[in-house]
Amino acid sequence: MSDATSSRDALSAHQESEIGPELTALAFAYGVATSYIGQDHEVHHADASTVRKVLATLDVDASSDESIAMALDDAKLLPWRRVVPPVVVVRQGTDAAILVHVPAQTSVRLRIVAEEGADLGELVAAHPWTEGPLVDGVRVGVVTFAVPLDLPLGWHEVVADISGVAHTTTLVVTPVRLPTPERGWGLTTQLYSTRSLGSWGFGDLADLREMAIWSASHGADFVLINPIFSPAPSEPREPSPYMPITRRFFDPLYLRVEDLPEYAQASAEVRSKVDALGERAKAVASVAALVDRDAAWSAKSEALWEVFTSSMTEDDQRGLDDVIEGEGRDLQYFAIWCLCVEELGRDSGRWPEGLQWADPDAINDFAQRHVDRSRFHIWLQWRLAGQMEAAQRVAIDAGMSIGVIHDLPVGVDPSGFDVWIDRTLFAGGVTVGCPPDLFNQMGQDWSLPPWRPEALVDRAYRPFRDVLRAVLSRGGGVRIDHVLAMFRKWWIPTGCAPPDGVYVQYNHEAMLGIIALEAHRAGAVVIGEDMGTVQKSVAEALRERGLLGTSVMWFERRKGKLKPPEKWRPDVLACATVHDIPPTAGFIEGEHIRLRASLGLLTESIDSAFEAHRRLVERWLTIARERGLLDEGASIAEQVVALNAVVMQSPSVLRGVALVDVVGERRAQNQPGTYREYSNWQVPLGDRDGVPLYLEQVYSDERVARFFAAIGAIPN
Repeated sequence: MSDATSSRDALSAHQESEIGPELTALAFAYGVATSYIGQDHEVHHADASTVRKVLATLDVDASSDESIAMALDDAKLLPWRRVVPPVVVVRQGTDAAILVHVPAQTSVRLRIVAEEGADLGELVAAHPWTEGPLVDGVRVGVVTFAVPLDLPLGWHEVVADISGVAHTTTLVVTPVRLPTPERGWGLTTQLYSTRSLGSWGFGDLADLREMAIWSASHGADFVLINPIFSPAPSEPREPSPYMPITRRFFDPLYLRVEDLPEYAQASAEVRSKVDALGERAKAVASVAALVDRDAAWSAKSEALWEVFTSSMTEDDQRGLDDVIEGEGRDLQYFAIWCLCVEELGRDSGRWPEGLQWADPDAINDFAQRHVDRSRFHIWLQWRLAGQMEAAQRVAIDAGMSIGVIHDLPVGVDPSGFDVWIDRTLFAGGVTVGCPPDLFNQMGQDWSLPPWRPEALVDRAYRPFRDVLRAVLSRGGGVRIDHVLAMFRKWWIPTGCAPPDGVYVQYNHEAMLGIIALEAHRAGAVVIGEDMGTVQKSVAEALRERGLLGTSVMWFERRKGKLKPPEKWRPDVLACATVHDIPPTAGFIEGEHIRLRASLGLLTESIDSAFEAHRRLVERWLTIARERGLLDEGASIAEQVVALNAVVMQSPSVLRGVALVDVVGERRAQNQPGTYREYSNWQVPLGDRDGVPLYLEQVYSDERVARFFAAIGAIPN
């Protein structure tokens, strides 16, 4: 290669990587950030080619100077081309306005129809027509209407009468803030790994119910579990609870078959067959080193079909008919999607054309040919709702102030139901992840397709509302994984590495308001997992709306110094460990460093990583000693107790105690940055040596009660 050619290539690459003012302005108009401040406190600039790729996924052509100029003009005129915005989200009792865009001398009248249908009257224009730009040759202006301060909370409709033509928008009135829950503590666990002798090798909703009763007897106010949304009903089953096919419907593997009314009313022959299937699943689990979802589902799905087809009474059938009528189209479509997977396989590209795109006629035709199996999948969701609600009811009756806290994952499987039913809501050609941070030095790609911000607005945030309602109706609270996604998401174009993504902005004021509204209606607590590369404004915004944040002991530091527990935020869930790092015993011993080194995930030498880690651990142990919680020469088990006691001394309104810490487990449930390289989400609850433990063993172990007493969860 000649020097001239090399110089031209270098110049071309430099020009491609630079982001000029026009491209920067266009990116800003569509919420695409061209830089961010990392956890290293350095400014990181995006590459121009990445910005162009992300804009292209939003149907914005930024391939040339001319297209950028045209796209900028379109972006500026877009709101003026709309008579009313698709949605207006306001805080109750706070000044807000609805802007109506019309030509001069146009008659404008607005009235509000309440969520339940009542007419709330007309609005009075706060400002008369004010001139705006030329839009397609017509001079357009804006008329401003003030939103009444005394509107009730809810999802209302605003009807704009423009010279006799009706235009509608959604007006969402949200609470100013949620009330702060009473100070308390609770248990955190991965439910699938937390198994009893009665479950089929997979922790289920009956186990959750019993765990709530047991932990409440020790003073717990909640049990926080992993997401239990549905994977595809096929084998191999996706192990990650953070890669569901939907965030609307749940995983029938969590059902306790023996608790179903159909099992109770089944014949002796049917019950005998179901019991044999259960024993088969338990036998596999008794010798398996990991949670075997496939074996559990193979047995349980057969048992569920058996009781459904043989033991449904007329009352059951009428109840199922009511569910089908009341739940509407989406549940019926979900049943058909599951049926398509069973009959046609996971690759929807091989399905008949109409089914590939959720065509109503094709779906109805397919459903008519598989009526029983379609009703079966709806029945599963009906019975799941019943057992989830029973777990919450039992938890409250046992004395818990909150009960079950569910977990809401960031997104869904790109080949799953949620994408299938509404493809245009999701951006193609990109996935969601996170940039490099102090714990994941190579960044992460979670393989999740993001919601398009403008599509979410066009749908008045109803898809988000429906997701929230699904999870909030089944418990006393929700933990929102990676709550930063309400503010911005790290979009990684296909073919790019995680560090090469960009942040795309979302309207956090609207999304936090909707969370507050739906949580208020459900009487639920909301916890946002605000860890990673997070702006300070995120914690402030959560606090302002009464949403809790998250504090994990190991990451509680400021300017390189540890923050003692009394300096932690009060409005958080505080804990010693979470599912993305090993249990405290394993973390103390540096299991995560050994694992990351073996998988090639370290960007430094293992020796330097261990040296820094030992200093971190020793500083926390010193804090425990200074508080009289730990003696010199204490065992690892004693160190785990002491560090959990440190967490309990924080002013945090909620404090979580991981069940894996209580029993001395060392192994991590998940190693971020891996997929099949590590047995993520498959490690059963075990003791320090990895020997599996059943819940009955945990309940009867006197050391467990002493653990709770020692950390100050209950009086000695």
